[in-house]
Amino acid sequence: MDDFTLRVFYKLAQLRSFSKVADKLHLTQSAVSRQIKNLEDKLAVKLFLREKEGVSMTEEGKILLDYVKEILALYEKAAKEIDHFRHTSLNKLIIGASTTLGEYVLPRIISTFGKEHPEANIYLRVANTQEILNQLSANAFNLALLEGQFNNPSFIVEKVFEDELVLITSIKHPCASGGQINFNELRSLPIIIREQGSGTRKVMEESLAKCGAEISDLSIKMELDSTEAVKNAVGENLGVSFVSKSTLIKKPDDIKIVSIANMEFRFDFQLIYSKEKGLTSLTLEFIECLKEKLSNQFRQRDILSSCV
Repeated sequence: MDDFTLRVFYKLAQLRSFSKVADKLHLTQSAVSRQIKNLEDKLAVKLFLREKEGVSMTEEGKILLDYVKEILALYEKAAKEIDHFRHTSLNKLIIGASTTLGEYVLPRIISTFGKEHPEANIYLRVANTQEILNQLSANAFNLALLEGQFNNPSFIVEKVFEDELVLITSIKHPCASGGQINFNELRSLPIIIREQGSGTRKVMEESLAKCGAEISDLSIKMELDSTEAVKNAVGENLGVSFVSKSTLIKKPDDIKIVSIANMEFRFDFQLIYSKEKGLTSLTLEFIECLKEKLSNQFRQRDILSSCV
């Protein structure tokens, strides 16, 4: 029993005339009769009795009519909800992002995308990596962007951008004049780090582990919960710190990048979205825009030009 057959049945129950139903639905009388005959054959009952004045319903037909009313009402309700979703949710894009991407990389891309898609309502939620992961598991976002590795079979994970952590110091710090230090020198410096749950801290820990070292090997002086707070503290010469190169789009004049001999802190930014939730057309278009902007060498050079 499909939607059309049920509508023919319902209309005949209302009008009690094959010819009137045919006129109303722009069908031939034989087409109306065929739909009713097919329905009666499937149910193995007579639904209507043909009389001189038109048609009357059998008891079986009356039983079916009660259910058909509910079914058609559900069809209409579903159609309204889908239409509401199409006009609201389809134009809504909720992005979760770790601090580095959310504060330093995505705003420019979202601005460009918003100009190209004025109908889009874009919401960017920025938090540390662990908080975003918690909300991602609750399907709070259309997609999320995080640094470092993420493995979960329920999600699609794609690399979209490569970055690196760099050591920054105040221009007043003695090691700023040399431009490079070794790991033993790093161990003796007062270090400012990000809080637990931060992607920057996780990348730092993973990079140190590859070199056979741990955070506990360093002289931790301060723990802060934002990159800007870290940069300000470094600028005040309260210690040195590791930050993503992308956060230095506009490098403060009181900060200098210092390299560490024989050590690299490279990592990937990952695009993550649910396998089961699916993607709206707007989300797919944003993903294509994101990949284009981040993979284009000239735009990457523009994003990081003041850091190199």
